Amino acid sequence: MPTPVYGRLFALDNELSIDSVEGPSYVLRANPCNIKLYINCRATTNKRLPVSISCGNHKVKQYIDLSAHKLNRYEYQTVVDTPGMYQFAFRLPPDATPVDNTIYYTVNVIPSIKVYIMGEATFFITQALVASRGMFVIVKQPQLADVVILSNITSPIKLNKPALILLGDRIQPHSYSELGIEITSMKTIKIYGTKFVSHPITRVVQVENIAIPVNRYWQVEGGNPLIYADDGTPLMVEVGNNIVVPFLLTDDYTGLVYSPIFVPLLYETLLYLTKMSGRYNFKVGDRIAIEVPDGRGYVLKGDNLQTILLPTQADGRWYIKWVPESPGNYVVRSQDGEFKYYFSVNYNPQSRSTELNIGKHAQFRTLTRWLLIAACLLFIVEIILI
Repeated sequence: MPTPVYGRLFALDNELSIDSVEGPSYVLRANPCNIKLYINCRATTNKRLPVSISCGNHKVKQYIDLSAHKLNRYEYQTVVDTPGMYQFAFRLPPDATPVDNTIYYTVNVIPSIKVYIMGEATFFITQALVASRGMFVIVKQPQLADVVILSNITSPIKLNKPALILLGDRIQPHSYSELGIEITSMKTIKIYGTKFVSHPITRVVQVENIAIPVNRYWQVEGGNPLIYADDGTPLMVEVGNNIVVPFLLTDDYTGLVYSPIFVPLLYETLLYLTKMSGRYNFKVGDRIAIEVPDGRGYVLKGDNLQTILLPTQADGRWYIKWVPESPGNYVVRSQDGEFKYYFSVNYNPQSRSTELNIGKHAQFRTLTRWLLIAACLLFIVEIILI
């Protein structure tokens, strides 16, 4: 028998596949959450099929119309009132290769985030938060806040809250050394933020591929830089539970305030500081790194998997690192249950490993079909001989 070519078997025998899923990583509670599936229908005729949707103990079924020889889009909308992590599984009826008829998705439903703003030069910040449609709420007392913004404050104030700290001309540089950074001098040379470290905050900038123009800034040393200028100057630094930006968010300091990435970058920064953002959806073969509180063992649990993983330390922080081999919904949790991180894994239809995995199913089905045909022919020959 000739060696099967998995790609061809996949194309001939696999009538349906959910190729990809799109949706928000987070959504405000009581707001619509839209999840889009892209379903490849290779059948010769149009089909009307049920899609089963499960989320925890909640299960529903909807019927969808699929056009033959086309990549179809199906949109599922739901509204969740209770904040928390929600994991979905979407399933089509099985065909010759059922492995790609299911896809998984995790979304974080968040409450409104309370923000306390202290200092000056906050016009653009305030306008951006007001436009968030309830995702961010400005409060007047720091004790009510989930996160604080300190803008051009003479010296850092300890409020026992994660903070976005913006540096302007009124600060006393030496007073900020207690944060773990050194502020040397202010520069008035125009530079552009073009280098972005892979980080939850910088994802939106990396996708848009837009440079950040800065006209006035402090030179800062220390911490973990997340954004660099083209000359290597740090323009955003993570220090402990704080994010330090060495310039004010005003139009005389930076053109960022007029950029389409200003609002999403501000939102992502505040979400990260309040631990409301993260990456929750991965592909088979991705190198996953999940930050955990300490160096003890953590439980990794999936549909058909449960094991203990030990974290590794980098830059003073602990990370669980893992490369998934199978799709599904997963959770990493501490053994006392206080820490939990939910995420989903799906096949990457563009990767060779996916083609091989799917090919094995198709090969088995094709082999079974040929064995049945051979058995029938043998039976016929035996009857003739008798």
